[in-house]
Amino acid sequence: MAISGTIAIKDNINVKDQHVTCSSNILQGYISPYNATVIDNLEKVGTHLERAQSSYTDSYRQLNKGNDNLVLQATKLKNLGIKNKKELNQSIVNDAEIHKLTE
Repeated sequence: MAISGTIAIKDNINVKDQHVTCSSNILQGYISPYNATVIDNLEKVGTHLERAQSSYTDSYRQLNKGNDNLVLQATKLKNLGIKNKKELNQSIVNDAEIHKLTE
């Protein structure tokens, strides 16, 4: 799940180094020297979303990729007779098996 996209900003919101006209000829040619607070906040949210996506991807990789992934370890424990309170989702187990490295 990748996070990306483009948003449109109305021409009455200051975006640094971009034209701002407010739909008026008086401001024609005016270039904003700074960002409006909403633009800075949107950039911060985007940065946080990218970090969250990266953390999610890393966690998911640990969960079901490689020979020592957590799903396969739980499956091995179950096969040894250790009882668990909840069953693992079979699609997650299948995905972990597919991504298991050859030994």
